[in-house]
Amino acid sequence: MNRVLVVDDEIRTCENLVKILVKKGYSAFAAHNGVEALEFLNGHDVEVVLLDMRMPVMDGITALKRIKEDHPDTVAIMVTAISDKSVAEDCIKAGAFSYLDKPINFQELFTEIGRALEHRGSMPPGDEIRHAYD
Repeated sequence: MNRVLVVDDEIRTCENLVKILVKKGYSAFAAHNGVEALEFLNGHDVEVVLLDMRMPVMDGITALKRIKEDHPDTVAIMVTAISDKSVAEDCIKAGAFSYLDKPINFQELFTEIGRALEHRGSMPPGDEIRHAYD
């Protein structure tokens, strides 16, 4: 079952992404900041994390570095409204698998998730939804 954790402080954006992923057959979870994401990952196996760059409590780069330290098999895809090549390069250097600009192009999103899962060698998608804060 492919498990994807969506981490974004924009609650509506986060919940919509979770719903879209569930419709595509993924088991999707939501967290609204880096701390919630790390807490969730400590208790759950997740193949892919979609991680927003700018969030309160803990920003995306800090969360990314902690995820790569504590959960090295989890693949992170950074998502942000900051359209800057140097930011993308910083994300990749910090351990991100790839980088997507907002607004999210869903075809690109599914392509990147597919590439990330292929890279990780994961199982076929599931169909449940959970929230990190449940």
